[in-house]
Amino acid sequence: MKDEEDQYDTPWEYLARPASIRLSSADVRVHAFNAAANGSGPSPSTPPSPANNSPRVPHHNGASCQQFAHNHSLVHIGNTAVEARRHQRRDCQNKERRQRRMDERQILDELLLERNVDRVNAEKRLAGGQLGDYLLRARGENSAALSLKGTKGILHIKIEKRDNKWIIGEGPSFGSISSAIHHYKRHPLPIRGSDHLILHNSVTQAIRI
Repeated sequence: MKDEEDQYDTPWEYLARPASIRLSSADVRVHAFNAAANGSGPSPSTPPSPANNSPRVPHHNGASCQQFAHNHSLVHIGNTAVEARRHQRRDCQNKERRQRRMDERQILDELLLERNVDRVNAEKRLAGGQLGDYLLRARGENSAALSLKGTKGILHIKIEKRDNKWIIGEGPSFGSISSAIHHYKRHPLPIRGSDHLILHNSVTQAIRI
C-alpha cells in the first residue's frame, strides 16, 4: 500500500525531494509559510492588491475637456446662426409687407385723383350733392386738391406732399391720400369755414371709398 501511495505526487509547493512523502496538515502550514518567506509563493496572510482587482476608471484628460467645450460652443454658435437667419427672414418679410402696402396705397391714390378736372368742373359736379360730398383733383407732382360741399358752398383745399407725407390744409401728415380721407371720414376737417365737416361720399368717377 505504501508503494502505491508513493506513485502520487503531492502539490509542488509541498514536495520534499528526492523522495515524495505525505505531509501532515501542520507540515503543510509550515512549508507554505517558509515558501512565502523565501519569495517562492504568495503569502497566505497577504491580501490581494486592490489595485490589480479594482476596475479601471476611465480618465478624462485635458484634450477631452477641450473637445467637449469646443462641441458645446459649436452648438451655441449654430443656434445663434439659426436665430440670425430667422431674424433676417422676419425683417425681410416685414419690409416686403411694408412695401406692398405702400404700393397698394399709391395705386389707390392714383385711382382717387381726378385728372383734367378744374375748379369750375368740380363745383358743377358737387352742386347737386349732399353736405360733405367731395372730389379729389390732381394738380401736378406732389400736389392735389380736395373739393367738397360745405354749408356755404363749395370749398377747395390744398393737399401737399411734404417729406414723403401728405397733408390736407394744416392738419396732421399721413402716409397716403387714402389714409387721410379715411381719417377725415371720422374726424372733422382742420380748416376754416368747414363748419366741422366730415367727409361723406366721393363723387370721383374712378373709385369710391
